[in-house]
Amino acid sequence: MSSPIGFGFKQEWQFFINEHALFLKKLEHFYETSSKIFIREFLTTCEADGVVFYLGRLCLEDFNEILLLCANGYGFGGMKILRGLFERAVLAAYVAKHPDCAEAFMEYDHIYLGETVNGLKDTVDLGRLFSPDKIKEIEESYEKVEHKFQAPLCEKCGTTQTQHSWSKLSLASMAARVGMGELYLQCYFDPTMQTHASVSAITLRMKEDKDGAIIFDSEPQRGKAKLVLMNAHILMVHVLDTQNRYFDLKLDKDVEERNKDFTAVWG
Repeated sequence: MSSPIGFGFKQEWQFFINEHALFLKKLEHFYETSSKIFIREFLTTCEADGVVFYLGRLCLEDFNEILLLCANGYGFGGMKILRGLFERAVLAAYVAKHPDCAEAFMEYDHIYLGETVNGLKDTVDLGRLFSPDKIKEIEESYEKVEHKFQAPLCEKCGTTQTQHSWSKLSLASMAARVGMGELYLQCYFDPTMQTHASVSAITLRMKEDKDGAIIFDSEPQRGKAKLVLMNAHILMVHVLDTQNRYFDLKLDKDVEERNKDFTAVWG
């Protein structure tokens, strides 16, 4: 058997190149600016530095994944990655504005791991996943920070419950506070419907055939891919701006040019 020389759909590659010629041209400058921001000597002076930088670096990887999927006609696949890109871009920008929040962001990981382990006790043999010492470490870390993440459950009796997130603010509220509120619907809410097992995820993939029968739409999602790509592009402009401002990289001109590139491509 001959080995495959690549994966994907060549006909979609050609369509994508023709449809997004200007975007691909501007992409070269985007990666030049991204390299200046992320490929450099990086020393942290506080927890916020690491949170902001590495969330931004993950955003760049998310963007590359979206580009790969959209270039192959997988618009809905790109939507699923867009959700994570939006969340990371917003959190990076919020922590950049409120560096003192970085500690809570880091510590909440102990809550997440502790509740996961506790929830698996009755259904999974934890010994197959973690060593006894690791389980003890997770449980002790959870108990150490649990009191910091309590939200009122009943004001009358004073009971509380563990917060569902590291911050009492919703993601939508954070997005509004860092100038990305208008992107919430297309970059987070809609993609969430596609990421989870929802009715919306089903119905958006159905269509009528020529005989009126309901069938699964397996055609390339080019229109959705275009929308996802546009949203991912503007999110990355925000990401570059966050990095430049927070770390004072003196790349104001570069970031402004990337913003102009976005406008030139998408109008």
